[in-house]
Amino acid sequence: MANVGNVLVTGSAGFIGRHLVAALQRDGYAVHAMGGEYDVTEESSWNTFGTPDAVVHLAGRSSVRKGEADPLPAYRVNVVGTMKAMRFCSKTGARLIFASTASVYGTPHSLPVREDDSLQPQNAYACSKMMAEATIKKCRVPSVIMRFANVYGPGQSKDFLIPTILEQLPTGRVVLDNPSSKREYVFIDDVVNAIIAALRSTHAGVFNIGTGKSTSVEELMTILRKLYGQFSVSYANSYADGVQDIYFDSSSAQKFLGWHAETQLEEGLRKTLRSRGLLCEKSPTAPVQNYCSSAT
Repeated sequence: MANVGNVLVTGSAGFIGRHLVAALQRDGYAVHAMGGEYDVTEESSWNTFGTPDAVVHLAGRSSVRKGEADPLPAYRVNVVGTMKAMRFCSKTGARLIFASTASVYGTPHSLPVREDDSLQPQNAYACSKMMAEATIKKCRVPSVIMRFANVYGPGQSKDFLIPTILEQLPTGRVVLDNPSSKREYVFIDDVVNAIIAALRSTHAGVFNIGTGKSTSVEELMTILRKLYGQFSVSYANSYADGVQDIYFDSSSAQKFLGWHAETQLEEGLRKTLRSRGLLCEKSPTAPVQNYCSSAT
């Protein structure tokens, strides 16, 4: 087990960062939070911190659509920011845990996707993450690259599919883009546990972090109707990234980090709905407005 007690978390004000910092603090780690007030591309931001045992580098631009509209910020933060993180780790002797993404695989040739499969990113965000990974692999800093499936859970911004759906539920009508694609969804608590497992492990390398199962948009709707109630769905078909189905082989994470996903999608959605005051406890055949309860 790695001797890590002092952790610097970049992107600490983000979705994963907030959950991770809280969990690390509960577990007794000394946590240095590098939030939105810091620019990870600037040397001066890193000079603020001392010599942590590990750096969890979560800071980055994660919106695919914003990256396509204006790719420069994604490349600047995701690539240059990672270069600065590597320089900091090299100087201080810290290990690096880097948050990457399933998007680096693009359209997979076969399923499930394994860590040694080819990388074929199809958008600026994915390209920037692949370049950041390449930067890490060229350095001699002990590092773990974690390729996350689609992370979801309480507190996520509406830039992503599940919170986009949940934002619309109270209106009784959900409008989405692409009904045919299937994605792998991993709950935030499982992602946090994976990062902590990497901190505790002495193993380095690349690890897929997912559930090993993909879910279609229609299947998501079925689960949400069970938990929330009836609502209508329409599709604009205005956006599609070309990837029809993707899910991971995460056996390496189980073998070397001792981690596996524990939260089933229905349970994760239940917790997410409850956090928004949208969980409905009565019969899903009743009108939505008659039985949706507030969070307690």
